[in-house]
Amino acid sequence: MPKFDANDDDDDHVHVENAAAAAAACSSSPARPTTAQPHLTNDDDHHSHVIDIDAPAAAGGGRRSCAVCMETQEWAAIGPCGHGEVCAGCALHIRVFQNNRLCCICRSPCRVVVVTNPDAIAAAAAGGGGGWPAVSSRLPRSRTGGGYSQVEGRVGEYWYHGGMEAFFDDERQYEAAKAAAQLGPPPPPPPPPQPSGDANENPPPPPPPLRTGVSNSDGRRARRDPPDQQCDGTAIGLFGLFIIGVFFVAGMSFLS
Repeated sequence: MPKFDANDDDDDHVHVENAAAAAAACSSSPARPTTAQPHLTNDDDHHSHVIDIDAPAAAGGGRRSCAVCMETQEWAAIGPCGHGEVCAGCALHIRVFQNNRLCCICRSPCRVVVVTNPDAIAAAAAGGGGGWPAVSSRLPRSRTGGGYSQVEGRVGEYWYHGGMEAFFDDERQYEAAKAAAQLGPPPPPPPPPQPSGDANENPPPPPPPLRTGVSNSDGRRARRDPPDQQCDGTAIGLFGLFIIGVFFVAGMSFLS
């Protein structure tokens, strides 16, 4: 799964592991179903439900795990639906490389997300409303459109990544995400190894002969002379017998 190594000496250094498989799983079906009751919230006139699937872990002080790659969350992305169970690396792969703006938990549209510390999400969720109202309360607003600002880079207390449509409250995480987006998706896994040995040493057996439906007797008859040639031979034989008969009758008449 993609990991943003913001603690490295090089801010642009990014580790990407098994991103394609994990993000594809999120795109095919919602992650980690839950039976918790939904809570309705309103953001920009769009209603969506909130389900806190990791409430027991958060209440016990444990670290949350990503709903996609199942690794411990160091940074998480939270959307208007209130779910913050996807790590920053998986969120980037899904939103940038797959151009998918749906929540992995509830499939609600999330036009914008905030990448922050999971503890901050848990603290915001403890105040009610699923955490999104508290997390998004300080997001910079556009002076013209009325929505959130879409200026790339530093915007107030946040850094905005246009390709991901995400706000970061940590500059190093923003730089790492920008570098990962520029590198592109990870390469596909290599094909499975071929079996050892030369295929020419053990060629496959030849295919069985095709059955045409013609019996052996039919084949023998088919190998004989064609009907036209048989008729010509019969006519020549009869003509020869006729000539012999004529000469025989003439000879008998001469002798008598």
